[in-house]
Amino acid sequence: MKQINLIPPEYAHSRYVHRRITIWIELTVAIGAMVGALGFNLYRSAEGAERQHKRLEARAAAFKQISAQLHAVAAEKKTIIEKLTDIYAIRRKRICSVIFSDIAAACNERVFLTELVIGPQENAPKARVRSRDKNKTAPEPQKEDKTVLKLVGSAMANLDLTRFVSDLAKSAALGEVKLKFWRQDSMGALKLIKFEIECHPHVEANAQP
Repeated sequence: MKQINLIPPEYAHSRYVHRRITIWIELTVAIGAMVGALGFNLYRSAEGAERQHKRLEARAAAFKQISAQLHAVAAEKKTIIEKLTDIYAIRRKRICSVIFSDIAAACNERVFLTELVIGPQENAPKARVRSRDKNKTAPEPQKEDKTVLKLVGSAMANLDLTRFVSDLAKSAALGEVKLKFWRQDSMGALKLIKFEIECHPHVEANAQP
């Protein structure tokens, strides 16, 4: 039996061409969609990077402003420290002049000073407290170092030394005048009283105008 093809070849060719065109159109649309999505993602990434760049620029400007303010504060602090240093130097000279004037007024022809030292007071070492002794009180907190003035010299007699210490105690620039020690010493035919005196200057009292 012979098979007869009733579909014309032109129609079959037309359908084949139409099918290929449809496939190419779908492929083109898919590629276009992919390219569009990729471009949109790149645009969003670029926009986010630009916003981040603007935020970083604003933060850098803020840090720059803060740095400028800190430099200004540091310069002002340096100026204040220089002024306070000058004021302290003047104040110290004034206090020392008052102290030396009172010491000179207390001295006479029968008292001779050989050494004058001004410095911080040396704290005596404290004994260790055992941890087992629970009934003992806690050690007292260490006090701040005070400025101490040490006078070393000789006097002709005990009465001269007593008068010298008494005159020093009357001074408004000096306080806590203590006779640390005294002993009789010979210098040739002379009998002298060697002594050492410690006192604390009244810094705040002398700082007032």
